[in-house]
Amino acid sequence: FRSGTFTKVIQTDAAINPGNSGGPLFNVDGEVIGVNTYGKRNSGIGFSIPINFAKTLVDHYKKYGEFKRAEIPLHFGKAMTEELAHVLKSPRGIFIDFVAPNSYAQEVGLKAGDILTKLNGNQIDGSSEEAFFDFNWEFVTQPIGSNAELTIQRRQGNGKYRELIINVKMVQDDPAPASGYQDRK
Repeated sequence: FRSGTFTKVIQTDAAINPGNSGGPLFNVDGEVIGVNTYGKRNSGIGFSIPINFAKTLVDHYKKYGEFKRAEIPLHFGKAMTEELAHVLKSPRGIFIDFVAPNSYAQEVGLKAGDILTKLNGNQIDGSSEEAFFDFNWEFVTQPIGSNAELTIQRRQGNGKYRELIINVKMVQDDPAPASGYQDRK
């Protein structure tokens, strides 16, 4: 479930009230599966950050004192669901609908309309918005300064797609909240 937060959350019927967030969410086997974060007052609905997301956040806070997102300034558009891929006669993956002008992403050759099909040789699941969100989390948690290999499909003038491999360095995200996307200066 996505609620406008950066991390994914699990919806639960556990009561989470102001002042008692931060505790563990357990499954029936007694395993911690999330960290309670917030609830809707008097609704009986609460939300928790899944434990794998929480572990990544904790690791970042221990190492850096903050959560550091990696990026290569571009804006992912949408998952290429089976229906969308069929209509566009395109490969499956993640559709890139915007590349920030004069950015590192533009400098390395990424273009709006490219379809990202692999990250570091691993196939990207673009089958749903849920898969898109999972990919985005994997992408932004790449180590800052690490190299990443992006496999993209780019539409040619004849309507066919050509595969390109673009090597990039993951840089630290520099949020520009007012603009709604990330922008590196």
